[in-house]
Parts: sequence; C-alpha cells; structure tokens
Amino acid sequence: MINRISLTLTVMMAIYSSSIASTATAQDQLAVSDLTCENLENPLGVDVVPPRLSWKISSPTRNTMQASYEILVASSPTLLKPGKADLWSSGVVESGQTLMVAYAGKPLVSHQQCFWTVKSISKSGQDSGWSTPAKFQMGILEPSLWEKASWIGYDAARDIKGQVAKFGQAKWIWRDNVDFKNDPNANPIFVRNFDLPKNVGIENAELLISADDNYFFVLNGQTHAQGKDSGTAQTVDLTEVIQEGANQARLIVKNNNGPAGVIARLRILMSNGDEILVNTDESWKFAPSAGANWHDRKINLDELSPAQVVANDGDQPWGTLETLSIVLPPPVHLRHEFSLPKAAVKATLYATALGNIDLYCNGKRVSDDLFTPGWTDYTKRVYYRAFDMTDRVKI
Repeated sequence: MINRISLTLTVMMAIYSSSIASTATAQDQLAVSDLTCENLENPLGVDVVPPRLSWKISSPTRNTMQASYEILVASSPTLLKPGKADLWSSGVVESGQTLMVAYAGKPLVSHQQCFWTVKSISKSGQDSGWSTPAKFQMGILEPSLWEKASWIGYDAARDIKGQVAKFGQAKWIWRDNVDFKNDPNANPIFVRNFDLPKNVGIENAELLISADDNYFFVLNGQTHAQGKDSGTAQTVDLTEVIQEGANQARLIVKNNNGPAGVIARLRILMSNGDEILVNTDESWKFAPSAGANWHDRKINLDELSPAQVVANDGDQPWGTLETLSIVLPPPVHLRHEFSLPKAAVKATLYATALGNIDLYCNGKRVSDDLFTPGWTDYTKRVYYRAFDMTDRVKI
C-alpha cells in the first residue's frame, strides 16, 4: 500500500513484547503513580540530556513520606526487571525526592526508546512495589541527523503591490496660523465628531490615512491606526469598531521637521446602501498640543480652532501617495509517497516549519494540535514536534 505523508518520517524496525506488570499488591499501603518524564506523560522527542523523571506517592496513612527509591530503565519491557535493566538501575537511593530525578544510566542516543519503573519505600518501611511502567523516547540529539532531510516549501517571493491612494475630497490639514512647510516638533491633536444613522446597520467602514511624520488615529477612545512616513498611506478596516449614533475621531500627529500635515478619508457604507464620508478638512478642530490622556479625555470642540487646509490630495510637497499590500500565496500542499517492505512496529514523524503545519497521513490528521510546531524567533530557534505514526503507516 502507498503511504502519503508530508515532511520527514523516521521509521524504526524493532519488536518488543508486552510491558512488565506491577508487583504491588492490594495490601501495600504505599503506591506510586503518575510517572512523567520532563513533566510529560510518555513523551516523544525528548531532547533534554539527561532527561528527568518524576512520580507521585500516595498512602492512606497520614504523614507518609518517602525514605528511598529505586529506578529501573530498560530498552525493552522484557528487560524491565531487577538485574536485567540494560540502561540504568539506580540501586536504592536514600532520598525523599520524587520530582525531576535526573537519569544517570548509559548514554542515550537519538530515537532511543526507554521504559522505566520506580519503587518507593516510606520512612515506616512500607514498600510500594514496582510501579506500572512508563516510557519516553529521545528526540533528535545530533544536529547532523537533520541533514538527512531537506527544507522544502513554496519559495516564490511575496507579491508586494502598490496602488494609488484615492483620498477623494479629503484635504491635507494642519494647525492654523503657522507655516506648515516648516513646523518642527509640533504635536497637535485634531478632533471631529460625527453621527451615523441608528437602526440601519453598518455594512463596511474603511479608513485611509497618511501623515507627515507620525500619527495615531483614535475612534471613540481606542487607537485603531498608527504609522509614520508620508510616502505611503495605510488602509484600516473599522467595520467592527465604528458604532451607530455618536462617534468621535481624533488624530494625534507629531512632526519632526520640515513639512507637516495629515490626510484621512473614512468611508462608511450603511446596510441600506447609503455612503457616508468623513474627510479631513476645515470641519476638523485642533488643539496645539495633544496633552495628557489625549485618546479619551473629554474635549469641548467649541474651545478649539478650525484646522487649516494646506493642500489637496496629490499636491506638493507630498504628491500622489500609494497604499502597499502584501499578497501572500495560499498555503501550499506538499505530499510524499513511500512504500514499506513489511509492517512497521515503530514509526516516528519529526516535523518542523517556519510557520504552521497541518500534518496528514493516509488522509487523516496526525494530531489534533493547532499552530504546530509553535512560534519562535526563527533566526535563533526552531521547535520541532515528534508524532507516533506506528498505527498510521501501512505496508
């Protein structure tokens, strides 16, 4: 049978028998349970060296404390017995430690399967007997093993498109009674109140904005756009945040040096088809300084002066602006087919990506996990995940 899977699959041919049974009896008062490795139950892909083992003890007797423990680790369940454990036999260790006990046996190698059990003895002499075995599997410990696989993917460059920003009747505005072509370190606030019809519904609301130099756009007390550089314009979807009835827009602009101005066009499409435009023009009011709590403090527009229109869209010194959008390709589907000469008794998939991956094998998802393998700064670190594929691959 043909198997179909993406990314890297490591198949290990090994046969092992059923696991060792616990020697604890119903009469034992002390019990050991919840065995974990690196705080995970039966984990795959462990790359902490040495791995650390933990367990819990329980007893119906109050104040029961562990006095000593003994750990066995073997490469097969059949060897998980006193005197036969081929990886590590700790011997009796006088300690109350039950958390993060470091493995101290033979060196472990990549893909190594380890089966382990632990026995605890209390200070009063109660013996838990050997616990139900647990297991863990080492991950890829040698970086050179990754060289057997290659990075694959869709390597086409992102398509960055520039379109002319159409501000329509919106104007470049600035504070009045100053030379907008040379107003260094100015930091005014512009305010405009507007009402939208009630009980109609809002179909869409889109903001187009640019400024020289830095700006924040605030709607009803919340910042929804910010940027810098008057060479480009920004488009922001405000459909979910604009509201029927009263609205207040605020623009806070910081000019570093040279020409100063801001231009914005808010286009609102109502559910009945009506279009409402809120453009920057002389209807906006300004205060020379944004002041404290500029985004939500109470502002009386009657105390402010009208803004000065300093240029139309397309006029110098800014000219025609563009909006830039990055068009990403759709998620790529990568597939690989392979055949096995005989049934696999152990198969592990190691997978990573610079982004998110959704893994399938023979038409079924490998895991219910989402956003695998997890975000990192890809220039410094990339996580990988290990998945047990034994029951998924076929001959």
